[in-house]
Amino acid sequence: MKLSNQGKSRWLVALCSTAFFLSLGVNQLAQTTQPLPAPTGHVNDFAGVVDENTKQQLENMLANVKLKTDIEFDIATVQSTAGQDIFDFSRQLAKDWNIGARTSPRKSLLLVVSVNEKTSFTQFSKSVQNDLPEGVLGEMGQVMRGLVDDGKFSQGINAGVRHFVGALGRKLALNTDDFDKPVPVNASVSPAPPVMSSNKSIDEAAPAITRSTRSDTDRTTVKPSATRSATGTTKIKTTSTVEDEDESEEVELTLTKPLAERV
Repeated sequence: MKLSNQGKSRWLVALCSTAFFLSLGVNQLAQTTQPLPAPTGHVNDFAGVVDENTKQQLENMLANVKLKTDIEFDIATVQSTAGQDIFDFSRQLAKDWNIGARTSPRKSLLLVVSVNEKTSFTQFSKSVQNDLPEGVLGEMGQVMRGLVDDGKFSQGINAGVRHFVGALGRKLALNTDDFDKPVPVNASVSPAPPVMSSNKSIDEAAPAITRSTRSDTDRTTVKPSATRSATGTTKIKTTSTVEDEDESEEVELTLTKPLAERV
């Protein structure tokens, strides 16, 4: 069946329109999935959703956290994850930046917030895990969730980070009242005081605090567990550093839930 000239024109217009929108979608996807630039500070607002006053307060706060505890906490906001799950997206960014990656030797965390998807996730290195207050990442996510759902990203990030800093300060016995102030020039890192067990008084813990620095062999280690093989030979099963992807993902997802949900 032959098409009339009018039919041919309509068909060509439809074909050109389809090709245009397809190419536009591909270009947008390519732009979205391009690697992000290297971080320039603690707050990397690529989506432009954090107001300047809040950004400066967060920069001061996280710089003080770094100074007092040697914990690096960085933030990245993105317009979209381009259809990728926020966990996978944030984990890849953590690896690219070497901040919050499980294998990073530095004590570090990376909070990633996606504007279009209204989601967030915090990646953290294995080396910082023992320094984190119990359930703090899950609590931080809950504090942020309602505000992020309402599109109040600046307020949500600010509230979440403040909750984290407050919980960290309580665990490490730090006064965080002045953490909004700029870090003094030429300030050096002050090690956080040791965390005392809840079943010990300050007087009981005092001798441990005043003792000289312990060697690596004096530190608490995981005791190996012995298992007996079928031949009667005792085999020692030791805890080793295994960076298995599935195990790492399970740990990260579990620790970013509130304490009640984990139990």
